[in-house]
Amino acid sequence: MARHAVRSPWRRRRSLVLAGSAAAVAAAVVLVAVLVVAGGTTRPSVVKKRATTSTTVPVNGRTFLGPDGVESTSIIAENDLPGTDAWRISGTQGSGYVEGFADTTYAEAGQRVNFYVSTSAPSYEVVAYRMGWYQGDDAREVWSSAQLPGVVQPPCPVASATNMVACDNWSLSFTVTITRAFFPGDYLFKLTGSGNQQSYVLLVVWDPDSHATYLVMSRSLTMQGWNTFGGYDFYQGEGPCPAGSSTYPPCNRALVVSFDRPYASGNGVSDFVGDELPLVE
Repeated sequence: MARHAVRSPWRRRRSLVLAGSAAAVAAAVVLVAVLVVAGGTTRPSVVKKRATTSTTVPVNGRTFLGPDGVESTSIIAENDLPGTDAWRISGTQGSGYVEGFADTTYAEAGQRVNFYVSTSAPSYEVVAYRMGWYQGDDAREVWSSAQLPGVVQPPCPVASATNMVACDNWSLSFTVTITRAFFPGDYLFKLTGSGNQQSYVLLVVWDPDSHATYLVMSRSLTMQGWNTFGGYDFYQGEGPCPAGSSTYPPCNRALVVSFDRPYASGNGVSDFVGDELPLVE
């Protein structure tokens, strides 16, 4: 299959600017995408996908006051579906790597999401898991791809004026349409290379028309501010600083960070598994 660079028209604008101090990052958290804890289900599609059976739950449930607060029949029905622990990083990983990112941090039904993957493996596959309780398994498989050809993407350039690392020179790997099989929530797209290399891409699916009682605000901006992929984040960088310069914040930090890059830690999802997953499950 011919490969060429395919970019969303707004991808270069997916960045955070550090305005004077780290306080800007904390203030910006209020702007992060909202994950609505209620909603419908979807059935997705993707380039070169294989069919995956997906159980659906009612799109519009009712709410009632339970012993621990307001409860939703939709959420109860969703969590009663069979779960799986296959989402976990497991087995002995082969040499090499697989890593990637999406062109958005959140999406709604009907939206197409582009994914950009770099791997040393000859091929890889993708499975999307909705994260939740699911009888303690923590996830439900919603969608899976066919085997996709592995590509080693080029090094991500660093902007000299700001130390921003942006992998907007990567070519498009695959596209997923968010349909009604994707019940609103947090999703891990697990990338597995043919040599059992494994990592994740995190995506929030939300319903902008929901009037749910509870909502979860994902901390995407905070995680990106601490993302050292490519050597730079808001708090550290590479290379020496001039004599006499301030030790904090360091002179070689990034003044702008981009979402167009994988996360360097947490197998591609920063601290989501340890910090946010316990809440949403």
